[in-house]
Amino acid sequence: MNGELRIPDVTISADTYEEAVAEGMKQLGVPEDAVEIEKLEDAHEDTLPGAEPLPGVTVRFRLKPEVLLEHAQRHVERIMELLGVEAKVDASITRRGIVVNIVSSSDGALIIGKGGQNLDALQFLVNRMVLKSGRELIPILVDSEGYRERHYSQLEQLARRTARKVARFKREIALKPMPPADRKVIHLTLRDFRGVHTISRGEEGNRRVVITPAEGTAPPRGVIRGRRPLRRDGQRGPVRGGGFRDAQSGTQPTSHREDSPAGQQNESGVS
Repeated sequence: MNGELRIPDVTISADTYEEAVAEGMKQLGVPEDAVEIEKLEDAHEDTLPGAEPLPGVTVRFRLKPEVLLEHAQRHVERIMELLGVEAKVDASITRRGIVVNIVSSSDGALIIGKGGQNLDALQFLVNRMVLKSGRELIPILVDSEGYRERHYSQLEQLARRTARKVARFKREIALKPMPPADRKVIHLTLRDFRGVHTISRGEEGNRRVVITPAEGTAPPRGVIRGRRPLRRDGQRGPVRGGGFRDAQSGTQPTSHREDSPAGQQNESGVS
């Protein structure tokens, strides 16, 4: 999740300009003032090399994040007012998306809720109010006094730490079950991490991210896939203190349980 916020453009083609604009706004589901609309004069501007030109009129839609930010902030302020919660609401654009932060001197715990459940519910509501189509064109995050930012930073650290183990020992590791927003943080954190892939397995409510070695990567010396690595004495089995030593380096990998309380190796299929 490094780098700047990525906001994709949307391109729509129709028989007329009016039809293209109407269809685009329907798909986007955002306020009219939050979109920059551009008619592509050359039908080839958005066409891949060798592909046939799009028929009719082609229109490009570009979101204005600063306008969406204003709408999101106003919705959160109104919700706090209706709930009778005295709070200061500010908003900013970060690499994660639009972040609306709520600061309350007396109701911080109420706003966050157990395990962030109230924040999650508020965030879902605000996203539907601003992005009525249900498409996550740009993430809108609702936070309270940095709670969510700290949580996401911990998830990123967990993802990188686990990925380094997977890349080194060429064995998949399943993390504990997570809600969709947390799984997305793991996937985005590791999308450019060399030597590993991420997939989600399991049914919702017990769905988890599994970090697997990238295809074509060989296991370290002394390790045969599906078997325990050799000890220095040439035998297979545990070493003192648990775990297994690499036959070449003598180092002992950390147990998977340290990174994931429920994260043992998962051999189940993809749901």
